[in-house]
Amino acid sequence: MKNREIISECINDLRALSIDEYVPKKFVHNKLKSFAAFIVKRDSDNRNLFKLAELFTTVSCVKMQKSNLAECCAENIPNCNSVMRSVSKIPKLFSTMYGYALNVTSIDGSTNYTSTTASAYSNNQRSRFPTKGKSFWIENDYLIMPDSDVSVVRVSGLFSDSEEAGKLDTCKKKETSSASSTSSGCNTTLEATFICPEYLIAAVRQETVKDLFNFYKRTQPDENPEGSENIKSNNGPQNIAG
Repeated sequence: MKNREIISECINDLRALSIDEYVPKKFVHNKLKSFAAFIVKRDSDNRNLFKLAELFTTVSCVKMQKSNLAECCAENIPNCNSVMRSVSKIPKLFSTMYGYALNVTSIDGSTNYTSTTASAYSNNQRSRFPTKGKSFWIENDYLIMPDSDVSVVRVSGLFSDSEEAGKLDTCKKKETSSASSTSSGCNTTLEATFICPEYLIAAVRQETVKDLFNFYKRTQPDENPEGSENIKSNNGPQNIAG
């Protein structure tokens, strides 16, 4: 489903609930992305989520640079001599109870990096028999790779905005006309795929419409200040997403 389609459905649902004010598409889209992230984290099975290849965005070249450990995390990691940090911040990712929905490999795919956290990596390094292998984590929106000197990696993730994720790719040629890119940015966003597992879209749409309904209902003037019977229901929409 495209962003344009689900945004239109939400606005139509609001119209059916007698919300007649102008509702900005960008506002609806931001609400949809927020609820998608919340519901995926709450309800998704991490193993099934990683099978949804059509929703994952692959970035072939994410540039890394050497960084000071103190700048990357607050953990005191023993025997950590080299830390690489992504040059650019990583766009917002969907997360699960097991961590971010992100795969990191070498450019040729021969090396896989395991998702962890700074504290977990520190504890592992302090253990008597530390687990071997390459690791990564996200800290302050940056990709961090300890004990590494790799300058470029390949990532595949469930990003909330695939267009933003694409900007990470240093292998892509820059657009020759920034003006044309800017003017078509809105249409590009609307025609992009709404990033959410299909089986959760109905729940995301329903929660979004409920939230928008409550927001716009609060902004409407009281039509019955003397407490007379309301014509419109104040209980909000029920099961509007079918």
